[in-house]
Amino acid sequence: MSELVVVLAVCVGSLLFAGAQARGLSSRGTGSHELERLLAAVRRACADFLWRETKLLTLLLAIVGAALASAWAIWSTITPLGGPVSLAWSAAALCLGAAAATGVAQLAQWAARRATGSSLEALRHHPDAAMAAAFRGAAVGALAADAASLLLTLCLFVSHYLYLTWLGQLEAGSAVFEACRSLPAAALGALAAAVVFQVGGSGFQTAAGVAGTTARARYPHIARDEEQNPALVAELVGDFVGGVVWRSTDIFSSLVLANAGLLVVAGLIGRANAAAGVGALALVGLPLVVRASGLLATAISLASFRFEGLPLRSLFAAGGTSHALMLATGLFGAALWLLGAPLYLFYFGAGALGILASVLSTSLFLISTRRGATATAERDAELRPETSVARALGLGLQHACSPLLIVGLCLGAAYLLGSRAPLERGGAFALVIAVAAMLGAGAFNSCASVFAAIGESVGRIAALRRGQFDEAAQSGAVEIAESARVIGNLGYTQCILSGAAAALFAGLMLPLVQTEGAPVVGTQVSLAHPVVILGGVLGAGSLLFYIGGVLRTSSRAAGNVDQELQGRLEMDVSRGTRSSFGLPSYRDSVQLAMTGATEALLPLALIALLTPFALGALLRLSYGAAGGAMTAHGLMAFGSIAALTGCVLALAAQGTLVALGVAQKGPNASSFGGANSAGEFMDHCVGPAALLGLKATVVSSLAIVPLLF
Repeated sequence: MSELVVVLAVCVGSLLFAGAQARGLSSRGTGSHELERLLAAVRRACADFLWRETKLLTLLLAIVGAALASAWAIWSTITPLGGPVSLAWSAAALCLGAAAATGVAQLAQWAARRATGSSLEALRHHPDAAMAAAFRGAAVGALAADAASLLLTLCLFVSHYLYLTWLGQLEAGSAVFEACRSLPAAALGALAAAVVFQVGGSGFQTAAGVAGTTARARYPHIARDEEQNPALVAELVGDFVGGVVWRSTDIFSSLVLANAGLLVVAGLIGRANAAAGVGALALVGLPLVVRASGLLATAISLASFRFEGLPLRSLFAAGGTSHALMLATGLFGAALWLLGAPLYLFYFGAGALGILASVLSTSLFLISTRRGATATAERDAELRPETSVARALGLGLQHACSPLLIVGLCLGAAYLLGSRAPLERGGAFALVIAVAAMLGAGAFNSCASVFAAIGESVGRIAALRRGQFDEAAQSGAVEIAESARVIGNLGYTQCILSGAAAALFAGLMLPLVQTEGAPVVGTQVSLAHPVVILGGVLGAGSLLFYIGGVLRTSSRAAGNVDQELQGRLEMDVSRGTRSSFGLPSYRDSVQLAMTGATEALLPLALIALLTPFALGALLRLSYGAAGGAMTAHGLMAFGSIAALTGCVLALAAQGTLVALGVAQKGPNASSFGGANSAGEFMDHCVGPAALLGLKATVVSSLAIVPLLF
């Protein structure tokens, strides 16, 4: 149990460090009464929107919980499922996962708002400290999300394990495996919260952003702080609920999914090797210690950042390098401590390949996409915006394969290395360690991603005339926004790859978990079997349907806000003057964006979370009690193909956004209103929906397996 104590100590220490960073966020005003009123309106709108989404999350959890209970009640009459205690543990894990994700969302939004205010105040009085203040808010949310994911997983596992060994009188190997099998329910709860915040937040952000961008393209004389622009508050709210809240809950759900999937497979391997001299707890504890090493390395790296002297990109590159070295050191020590000779060399090598995959794949993807977009912009200097959008999408799709190839090669090499170790199912355990090492930089990548959203807010607010910032302060805000955008692309791309790797790993291991948990006749199923083909087609189709639904919801909300702007903005474009009429209401625009964003939220969330339940029940009914292998392989194909499809789409959307950013710096940048709107949809809808959709299919499949087998 000593390895679990180490993980607990790292989590508590990281939370204390995040608290110390949060105390450093200034609560003083920004110096402008009008700006204070604007920020107060943003704060109230954020609180209102998050409360509305929390109520929808409660309803969603009730429906998902009813589905879990129904599945348990139906299948417990066919095959024993561990009794009502097993269902109670799943229900508790579901609620705790959702509650933890909601807490992370609230903390991230609070820290981002405080960091924005601190950065704006620093721009006015101490410009050199402005970037550090914005960065501190991102660090609070990132460290809290990672530490909370580890702490949630650790507490659920330890409490269930102690219950099974003390009261259930199970031997250690079986108790470890059964305790791990209840963890996917926590991932399902966290993902339910992430889906709610993603659908609502991205819809809100897209609606306000697209409508505001279209209005400024249609009426160039509108300044962002113009009283005639009712979308102003909605745009600022969207930066927080769509940029900060979604990114924080997304990385939290990714980490909980990774923890649950890795521990389920590690628990199975621990049970299989219980008599081989390697303790089951040691095999389960190693991926947790690797994850804790990454969290500790993140806290040390972020604490050592100094924003004077080096450019931000170089600073993050140096921080990423030091993080990778510290993570590799922690990986080596953990493998030597828990596995001993000769196993530690095999699994240290597997983890090192995971770290290498994370670093190389992201760098190659962004560099190749940026170079391709630059070459296109130089070759076609007068490229029209609509043509640039098409070419940017083509670049994003073309370069999406390179990071997947690198990750696939590194993970394949890790599997081959682990298969040579004297451990039963050593190749699968090597994949566990490699994916855990990829997720070791989860908090570091999340910090970069959230920092991009905070930097954009600082740049947007500092440009307002009502803020009364001088020219030097506005230049500093622009530098923060531009630097944060570049760093955010790097961090978000790494989040895509690591989250997709964790989801794909969990999906591919579903038949292994089912077979070991409940042996059935005929466990060998061909990849060409109709069940596997059907599951793969349904997985890709359900993911595309979910992404299409998010796009429709966001575009409808954007259209409603745009109509509001057209009705209130009466401009004489030829003379650059405006006619006099009644002042618009910010509340109306916020309510329009809020209503449109939550209009179809519940149906879309149910489609994302409950489709694997329906597929699993259908396959089990079709093949009966002896068809467990068919059902497991069908769910494997469903989740794996959806994960692969979602990863490609998320990378393509990210590549398109990067390429558009390069094209918009060309000579015809002033005419890029349509391209900006396309970038809004790619950044706020397609990429996030694909990333969360792929995880939803895998998490739901992983959560239903203990109920069906």
